[in-house]
Amino acid sequence: MPGPKKGTKKKDAKSQVLACLAEQGPMNMYEIGKRSSLHYSSVHGSVNILSSGRYVQVERSLKSKKNSKIFEFGLTFKGFVTYLANLKLDFSGFFLPDSEVNWAEQLSKGYIDEQNKWLKRIGVETIIIEASSTKVDLLRVYNELRNALFSGLVKVMESNGARLDYPIFAHARWLAEKHTPVIWEIVMTASVICVHPPFNLDAVALIEQTEAEIRGLESKKTRLNDPVIRRAFPEDQPDNPFELNDKKLGYARQNLNNLLHLEDELWRRDFAKYFAYRSQYLVGIKNMKNEELAVFFKQAAEKGILEVEPAEKMANLFSGF
Repeated sequence: MPGPKKGTKKKDAKSQVLACLAEQGPMNMYEIGKRSSLHYSSVHGSVNILSSGRYVQVERSLKSKKNSKIFEFGLTFKGFVTYLANLKLDFSGFFLPDSEVNWAEQLSKGYIDEQNKWLKRIGVETIIIEASSTKVDLLRVYNELRNALFSGLVKVMESNGARLDYPIFAHARWLAEKHTPVIWEIVMTASVICVHPPFNLDAVALIEQTEAEIRGLESKKTRLNDPVIRRAFPEDQPDNPFELNDKKLGYARQNLNNLLHLEDELWRRDFAKYFAYRSQYLVGIKNMKNEELAVFFKQAAEKGILEVEPAEKMANLFSGF
């Protein structure tokens, strides 16, 4: 499932950083490098690229022993969805392998060891494989591995759902207990939204343009703070350049915050929309009452975030109707 497939190329540094933050929570660059075995330069470059793309964000800043700032990074909603879409689902957990598949090769000790590394990293009990070639034993190992990987994925969804305050992820374990394939729908929804992102290229360009404007105004503010320039323009002078620059900088920062908030809201909205469309077959399944999910989809319908019919179906499903 989330572990690497046999014979595939090593994941790029950005994907490893996303995986590290998704599976182990917010951390600073030094911790990311230590836990992912990436060189600091690779971590630094990847985090900068992911930050500019709004896949990761600064969660908090701390002071080091040398009194310098250390930033702790975490995934944005967009970043976690991208992580889910990038997962290699070797064992979906819903169907047995095709009869033509060479089980012995697929379940080699080396492959199991790779999956166990992932399970250990996220705190799920690893599985032990004993040498055997019987189909019964291979089926047992297959089921053990499938269940362990599935449990690990649910755990990752839960922890990120709580941090991102998103009920569909936060209630992943409850959904899995009620109807296991829902977890597959969550992963497939992530894949769909990454192929069809809700924020178009013009909007992304506007964010980048606003960020560039802020950098320019910040640089200008530094230049204006030169004592010689300060003496040339009294601060009590109407429309002095210091005041005008600060106003422009304030407006630009507010515009950027609004754009970033809109991007995040659109990703959250579209994820709920695609998930509702993909999961309407759940209607009719009994004992699906969940107050938080019911409120989530009711509000989505009331705010016009989703089309009325699928939103109401999901709201009724989780209301127990």
